[in-house]
Amino acid sequence: MPRHGRHGSSSNGTASASWPTTSSASAIAPTRLEDDRPPHQDLQPTLIPSHVPIQSQPLHLVRSEITAVTTAMRKNARWAPTSFPALSNLASYAYSPSFPNLPPSDGFAPHPSSSSSSSKVNSNPLASPSLGVSMGLRNTSSNQKGKQALDQYLHPRDVPRSDQALDLLNGFALLKSQLRQSPDLSSFPLPLLLSPFLGVILSPRTTGPITSAALQAVHKFLTYRLVHLSAPGARVAVADIAHATSHCRFEASEASADEQVLLRILAVMRELICEPALAGGLLDLSPHRDPEQGLPPRQVALADCLSDESICEMMETGLSMCCQMRLSDLLRSTAEQSMTAMIRSLFSRLQSIPTTADETYSSDPNAPSPEPEHATLAAEPVGEDPLNDEKRLRRMTMPDPTSRAFPAAAVHALKDLKELGEVEDEGGKGQGGEAREGEEAKDSEVRQPEGEAQGTTDLERGRLSSSEPGVEGENEHATEAEAGAEQAEAGPNPDAQQDSLEVLPYGLPACKEVLRVVVSLLDPHNPQHTDTMRLLGLSMLCNILEVSGRSVGRFPTLRSIIQDSACKYLFQLARSETLPILSLALRCISNLFETMGEHLKLQTELFLTFALDRLAPTFPVAMEPWNGVTAAAAGRRSTTTDANGRATPDVNTPPPPPPAPPMPKGSEKAPAQGEARELMLEALASLFVSLDASQPSDLLVDLYVNFDCDIDCENLYESVVRFLCRAVHASNPQYPSYQDSSQLLALDTLLTFVASMAARQEYGVLPPAGPPSSSSSSYQALAEQKSRKASILEAASRFNAKPKDGLAYLEEEGLIDASGEKVPREQSIASFLKDCPRLDKKLLGDYISRPANADVLDAFIGLFDFGDKPIADALREMLESFRLPGEAQQIDRITEKFSKKYFAAKPPGINSEDAVYVLAFSIIMLNTDLHNPQNKKQRMSLDDYKRNLRGVNDGKDFDPDYLSGIYDSIRRREIVMPEEHAGQLGFDYAWKELLRKSRTAGTMTRNSTAAFDRDMFQTSWRPIFSSIAYAFSTFRDEHMVERAISGIRQCAILASKFGMTEMFDFMVHSLAGATGLLDASVPQGPINNAIIEVEGQPITVSPLSVRFGVNFKGQLAAVVLFTIANGNGDAIRTGWSDIFEIFKNLFANTLLPAPMLEMFDFQQQGSTLIPLKPKKVGSGSGGAQQDPRTPGAGGGGGGGGGGLLSTLSSYLLSPYSSSSDPAPFEATEEDVETSLCTVDCVASCKIDELYDQIKHLDHDSLLWAVQALKDLADNLTVDKVAARQRALADGSLTPTQQVSLRGQLPYEPSSIFAIETMINVATSPVEARKIQETWPIALEHISAVLRTSKSYHPLVIEREVVGLLRLVDSAAEAGAFDQDSIRDQLFLSLDLVRTLAPEVRSSVSQQLLAGLTKVMANHPNLARSQTEWGMVLALISENSIKTTRDATSVRLGFEAVKALVVGGQGGSKLTTDNYVGIVTLLEEFASGSDTRAWKEIQIKGGGATGSSNPSHQQRRTTLTEKKEMEETEKVKREVGTEALDLLESFKDQVPRLIRESNEQDKGKAWRSFWIPLLSSLARQCVNAHRPVRQVAITHLQRALLAKQVVEEEEEEGSVPGALELKSLFDQVLFPMLEELLQPNNVYRMENATEGIQEMRIRSSALVCKLLLHLLNRLAVQPETLKEVWLTILDFSDRMIHSGPKDQLSEAIPENLKNVLLVMSATGTLLAPPPPPSVIPPSQEAMWKGTWERISTFLPGLKEEIFP
Repeated sequence: MPRHGRHGSSSNGTASASWPTTSSASAIAPTRLEDDRPPHQDLQPTLIPSHVPIQSQPLHLVRSEITAVTTAMRKNARWAPTSFPALSNLASYAYSPSFPNLPPSDGFAPHPSSSSSSSKVNSNPLASPSLGVSMGLRNTSSNQKGKQALDQYLHPRDVPRSDQALDLLNGFALLKSQLRQSPDLSSFPLPLLLSPFLGVILSPRTTGPITSAALQAVHKFLTYRLVHLSAPGARVAVADIAHATSHCRFEASEASADEQVLLRILAVMRELICEPALAGGLLDLSPHRDPEQGLPPRQVALADCLSDESICEMMETGLSMCCQMRLSDLLRSTAEQSMTAMIRSLFSRLQSIPTTADETYSSDPNAPSPEPEHATLAAEPVGEDPLNDEKRLRRMTMPDPTSRAFPAAAVHALKDLKELGEVEDEGGKGQGGEAREGEEAKDSEVRQPEGEAQGTTDLERGRLSSSEPGVEGENEHATEAEAGAEQAEAGPNPDAQQDSLEVLPYGLPACKEVLRVVVSLLDPHNPQHTDTMRLLGLSMLCNILEVSGRSVGRFPTLRSIIQDSACKYLFQLARSETLPILSLALRCISNLFETMGEHLKLQTELFLTFALDRLAPTFPVAMEPWNGVTAAAAGRRSTTTDANGRATPDVNTPPPPPPAPPMPKGSEKAPAQGEARELMLEALASLFVSLDASQPSDLLVDLYVNFDCDIDCENLYESVVRFLCRAVHASNPQYPSYQDSSQLLALDTLLTFVASMAARQEYGVLPPAGPPSSSSSSYQALAEQKSRKASILEAASRFNAKPKDGLAYLEEEGLIDASGEKVPREQSIASFLKDCPRLDKKLLGDYISRPANADVLDAFIGLFDFGDKPIADALREMLESFRLPGEAQQIDRITEKFSKKYFAAKPPGINSEDAVYVLAFSIIMLNTDLHNPQNKKQRMSLDDYKRNLRGVNDGKDFDPDYLSGIYDSIRRREIVMPEEHAGQLGFDYAWKELLRKSRTAGTMTRNSTAAFDRDMFQTSWRPIFSSIAYAFSTFRDEHMVERAISGIRQCAILASKFGMTEMFDFMVHSLAGATGLLDASVPQGPINNAIIEVEGQPITVSPLSVRFGVNFKGQLAAVVLFTIANGNGDAIRTGWSDIFEIFKNLFANTLLPAPMLEMFDFQQQGSTLIPLKPKKVGSGSGGAQQDPRTPGAGGGGGGGGGGLLSTLSSYLLSPYSSSSDPAPFEATEEDVETSLCTVDCVASCKIDELYDQIKHLDHDSLLWAVQALKDLADNLTVDKVAARQRALADGSLTPTQQVSLRGQLPYEPSSIFAIETMINVATSPVEARKIQETWPIALEHISAVLRTSKSYHPLVIEREVVGLLRLVDSAAEAGAFDQDSIRDQLFLSLDLVRTLAPEVRSSVSQQLLAGLTKVMANHPNLARSQTEWGMVLALISENSIKTTRDATSVRLGFEAVKALVVGGQGGSKLTTDNYVGIVTLLEEFASGSDTRAWKEIQIKGGGATGSSNPSHQQRRTTLTEKKEMEETEKVKREVGTEALDLLESFKDQVPRLIRESNEQDKGKAWRSFWIPLLSSLARQCVNAHRPVRQVAITHLQRALLAKQVVEEEEEEGSVPGALELKSLFDQVLFPMLEELLQPNNVYRMENATEGIQEMRIRSSALVCKLLLHLLNRLAVQPETLKEVWLTILDFSDRMIHSGPKDQLSEAIPENLKNVLLVMSATGTLLAPPPPPSVIPPSQEAMWKGTWERISTFLPGLKEEIFP
């Protein structure tokens, strides 16, 4: 049946093959190929016997094997003389009619020790008592003396050896006779069955073929299960087989035959150890089993019959075959495979051995843990203590590869045979074979190395320690081996057999010894060990770890071997330049950390540090390439391409700092190269993979918890992350587009780490209170420890630079008690200096030895415990904590303090403190003398040392043995001071320090918690993400790029989870650079893209769309960028600048979503598309600006410009003509296809969703976004103008260049987009706090542009003004103007709009007026003072009434005023603050209906600017201008009449305004509100436009006669007095009459004659009506009435005489008649009565004055009225 694990260390899986029996050396030892493969890797056949059921009778099989062995013996010439006696005995035994009784079976009794001889009980029929009975003799079996005599007879000790040779044949004859009597093998004792075969194996007089036949027979018995545990005497038999194979002897002959014997030995040993257990046969053989450990009982196997001693001997035999170079490669390879299989089977036993079997294990949890048995730290090398070695297992002998002796070939036996006379020389020619054997023996003896005793060339020679082999121990063990061999040949020892019954099955001692020897093979500094032996040891150790690595870690004794020697040798072999050794060493290290990592904390730290140095880049690379510009522009530089798609360097990027040069190849820290580097990478990669599903962990998390949070360890997590990130950036400059394995490994590790962390966070893994494997440590404690470590490291760094600064920092951080309340300050400082591992030891020694620090030195040495320690060890402990200074005085101080402290411990043998002082000095000098390599003279001897110390022990001598101990201690172990030695000695010292620290460092915990994720990620996010982004931008492997994308998204998840805004900005910057959509990668210039219709949809084809469509990585970067930004906008800060820059470039190529291509339009109350090209220059108004170079546009132009030549000239000179436009982009089908890819990518980015999210950002992110947009807008506008101004001020430009820079900036639609986006974002929030902080940022940009408005295109100014109004509207909506400071900024900005030049103002008037209308309609209380209202109304006036040829502006201006007047639901918005201003503005609108003067200005050359410069000559007006003028004239006249209607409606609001004014002087209040209104109406009565005049006089009459003028509410009790009423005439009507009488107004009016007459008649009538209406009120004050009446008569006189006698001459007298009659009727105007009656003087004066004035122009009127 198949056998598990029978293929050795080979992994090729080939089936086993039978070994050839031919004697040809070439058939057994083929020539080995000269390659680099180690022997264990050769594809060699393997002895793998299989247990198969046999159908042949077992008895027949045994008899056949007997025949085969005896036949081989008879073929040898030596056995020829013994053939006849043997045959006769054989016949007599074979045909005996009866067989003596056999002893009972021993069943499952414990097997004997492997040191016992092969059993020969009842090996001769004479030994049976039944034989004597049959012959009539008495039974003497009970007589012990008789038995001894019989045994002496059967096995004589003093008979010649030639007689014993006959016994070998007789033994087979006897066995055949016994088998004849007992044909049932199931009851036949196995020792009897195997005795003759084992005797042949043990006999040194047999040749190779004979021994091979015997071994083959035993192997068959094992293979066919003839030897099984249920057979009688099975345990004794198994022990005998093991003893015989390990002590096999034979005469050497041909190499092929001899090697065949060795192959048979290997097969038998392998069968014994690796034989599978019996099915169902469960047996607990361990008396030390701890039931609490739950170890199941094992199945019984043949190996359970072997003791620890037997196992060691068998393994020793196999190792000698593996290592002796004299043997063929095939044999050594086969031996290695067999040894590997046996070791696997051997160490698999550890799984069932309880931990209590280890003598150093304590089951008491409260008991202190014993210190590991580290050989390096032992005062004496392990194994050299004679007292303890007596209790230990005899140590195995290390194989000697230089030995010329043939293993198991007893060449020394020839000498013994010659002494016995069995070999006769016969002149050296009688027996050719014997003579040849003698020559070979002689040659072998000659070739033995010095120190090797002759006669000890077998496998029993010299079992020495693997660490320090010596001649003395070798001879001692060789003597023991020979004694054991002789005892084996002599026969069984009854006492030994009795003792063997108490021997337990092999267990932990055998495993420990085998592990020790295997590890010793790895020693790289042992000159006796070859590379082959090291490869063998590595292979075996690797199998041990694979089979039972975790079980090895359970036992302290085994664990200490691994922690010390194994790790020490493996780490040194990891620097080997031999690839097979390096490969296996790294594989062992990988298995070591995978199975026993928890016990190798500091070893892990050391190996990782070493591996990082070995895997450093082999070419110059910056130490931290992710910092500064290099990291931010990693993707940007990699994707910058030219027009043809080729990569081009970014010349604007500053170069990174120069990297450190690589280490020289000869340095120990030089990076590995070639295959060695690949092997090291694979080993490092294996450490990052957790394959244990039951205990998942992340190595980087483990490193952070176990090392970065440990004060005594390095920040290994940070170092590993820094290495991995640096490795990702380390692109070979010779092959920049090729990624080597180190880059891929580093990226894979980083991505795995990020993915695991993101999974823990994303799926809600709750962090426990602490690491799962550490109940004593919590997360809080580790976090505090990490913080404390950072402080300590900083303090150590400062101390190393300047001790005073370091101690001051310690006091600040509270690391030392400066107050001295708890402990003295010096004690606190000393504790820190002793325990801090990062201090400069040389500086430390210098500091504590200064005179000023004597107290610190005293406290420092007081921290050591010198009790019960030899002075050499005490001094060594102290001097290894700091570097002894070189100055004698400093050494003296230290030694004096040490002497005082040590003598206080009362050391025996020292009488005074001075004696300690002298002794300590002598030890320092002795250490220097013995170990200083510069000491070339004779070194100090022990006698010299004793002589130097005579009489210094308080006048006496020290005990010589005491001084000898000191001398030996220093000679064996140098006192290595810190930082004193390098090379191997320095490594040994560092290794000792590591082992010492490991005793208190604890175990390495495994962690799968998320508690440390935040701290870890915050520590290393920058290099991690920059490396992933760099890989995404530069790597070509699609799988790694895809993983990099996932890593970027996972980084975003972590950043969002941890609130790391800085990381989001870093991510955005990196990804934005990788898209190729930033300005550095996009050509800037005029836009003239092609528009192609594809499936009914217009597609923009531009250079950007084509380039981006073929940039697959750029598209991926864009999708990832906007995926991250979507939903995480609140975490972005500085990253908005790159996002908006991408928006800008996409907009310029019409690639943004439609809503983002629009600008807000106040007129349409919606949005319109942003024009990509400016409007053509024309002569009209409203944004189309006249080109100053066009003839007639300025003052220097000539006559009519409407001719053909003028038109062509204007076209050619236009700055926006097609001659200056770029050539249209010629798109091919391929370009269209790539542009479609770009469109699809932009659609996948979901930019519109991000744009909507930007409008709802939180406070901080919104401010950053607005600031980024402001910077972008400034860059496109303000910065360019500033650059022009600086260039002009420089004075280095030519006149032509200066002229070109003084004009406007060319139209750039991107600037419009930036402004519009900025305003949209700034006005999006509704919270007052956000508005208060966002709109000043935008206002700063708007103000900067408006101050230099002439430098920009009119559309830019328009958008700035629109943005300003939108800001005002949004801020007012949010109530932000409640603060006076913000209101002041608002109106200062509005006032800045007023400063715009007239030609600029005309381009913004429409949007300004529409915006003002909306703002004032929505927020009527925006202006709260006359000054603020005056500014608002001035903006309306200046941009509507005073605008030329812009009918829309006029209409919008009036609508704005109307919105200020008419409130919602018919209400009014008039206030005391805006009343006068609105009245004045409406009057201006009414006055604007008089367009004759305006038209004259336009015709004479005022143009669009409205200039009235008389120097302008009249120019020809175009049809367009005429049409515009007509439209404007029409609107102005319409608005004029509407303005008067609006003014007339104010009469209803005046009483309310008077009340709201709170003016104490009611008369003043009345005049303040009525007079402006009525005066405005009165002034329009002389308007040149007849409809306006008529409406004005009508509304004036209604207003004057309205009851609101003279009546107030009764509760107010206020009625205007005569003085207030008189003002109606003086300030309203009389000025109107005066204007009507002016001659220039006569010619200004339409239909001058008729118009003036009509207005005079109506105004005269109105005056008279008002006088009659107010007569009673005026009569209260006669003088006032008289004054008003006489003034009316004066104007009547002037009117009558102002023109021809027509209707006016008739109307005025009639009006006067009516007034006089009414006045007479009311008693106001009375004629004086005849005397003596009198009237009041006022009436008399009234009468007299009236008629005196009337008589001058109407002399007959008095008689007509009063006849």
